[in-house]
Amino acid sequence: MSAIDKKHLQVKIALGAAVLAGGVVWFFLHHLETTYQDAGETIPVLVASRYIPGSSVLQPGVFQKTSIPKAFVEPGALSHFEILESSSGRARFRSLLPIPEGAQLVQRDIISVTQEDALSQIIPDDQVAVSFGVDSVRGLGGNLEPGDLIDILHTAKAKGPEAAPQATGLLYQAVPVIAVGKKWAAPNRVTAPDEKNREEKPEKEDAENTVLTVRLNLLAAVRLAQARENETLSVILRAPGNTRVLDGLP
Repeated sequence: MSAIDKKHLQVKIALGAAVLAGGVVWFFLHHLETTYQDAGETIPVLVASRYIPGSSVLQPGVFQKTSIPKAFVEPGALSHFEILESSSGRARFRSLLPIPEGAQLVQRDIISVTQEDALSQIIPDDQVAVSFGVDSVRGLGGNLEPGDLIDILHTAKAKGPEAAPQATGLLYQAVPVIAVGKKWAAPNRVTAPDEKNREEKPEKEDAENTVLTVRLNLLAAVRLAQARENETLSVILRAPGNTRVLDGLP
């Protein structure tokens, strides 16, 4: 190969390398420009203005609209207050899980409230409601209210008139009461849904017995139902906010 041919080859290699380098630089700059554009573009999103417990009925007042860079908006994030309420102003959704303060409200974390005045709307998806009866002495004189936390005690029923006294044990700790008789209170609701009807037509309540409805997981509810049929149940009332659980006990 002559010297002239070698020079031509070197020039072609240099030109090819320059074109390749230019293409890489253009691609990098274009990607960088797109990234900055995405980061600079903001989208309005609803975020929680305070901590929202799981299974809460969602009202516009507990959210605020905030502009967030497009790159940081979660898939399915909601951006309009109007979606939370029907045309009559009633709540349309409740939270499946607790929503931390400042978290974006996304579609996957909410569920439709299909029955506004139903007890089922305050039961989380991983729990159930179960009821049991207590008399006035074992039920704190009828002074329990929805929202109270109780411990449930169980005592085996004595067999025969001369049977020895049976030991009392702790069945469950820190159990939330969601209804007392027909009285219940949904999150953000001050009174039970049928209170107006009860005021117009007062019901005669049984002062000697109280039906308590509590919230448990399915297996615990089955155990409570078994104890309800075969043992004597009583309750202990806890102070507000006392959720301490003793280790090694239910």
